[in-house]
Amino acid sequence: MRRRIATRIRLIRRHRSYTSQELAKLLGVHSRSIQVWHAAGLQPIDERSKPYLFKGEVVKAFLRKLRKKCSCSLGPGQFYCPRCKSARFSRPEIVSLGPTKREIGGGKMIVSWTGICIVCGCKLNRFAVVSCEDCTDGKATMEGQ
Repeated sequence: MRRRIATRIRLIRRHRSYTSQELAKLLGVHSRSIQVWHAAGLQPIDERSKPYLFKGEVVKAFLRKLRKKCSCSLGPGQFYCPRCKSARFSRPEIVSLGPTKREIGGGKMIVSWTGICIVCGCKLNRFAVVSCEDCTDGKATMEGQ
């Protein structure tokens, strides 16, 4: 199973320099991804020399900034719409709760809320932690988030 880039950022050493190929292998992405990041603002140590060398500290800062740009805060009853790339409400008649059957201890379990975006009609998912009693009694609501 492929691990997410966010978990691999910690493997990058701050004071080490990396080539595009080394970064791609370390992060588990294609070398073209590094080129796209360079075009999007990832700065090499020296623009004139090839292959480009990237300082680990700069790569970490760029990836954290890129990750933060893609996230948004969700209010009660909201979902993240991957097509609109923002917080959206679902059509009220479509929202449904489905338990994932994963207990995480302390009498709590993870549930899955699904719905349809009001704006674009895209399928939405949101996971939440609720107490086992609320889930079995049907009292679990998104407002408790």
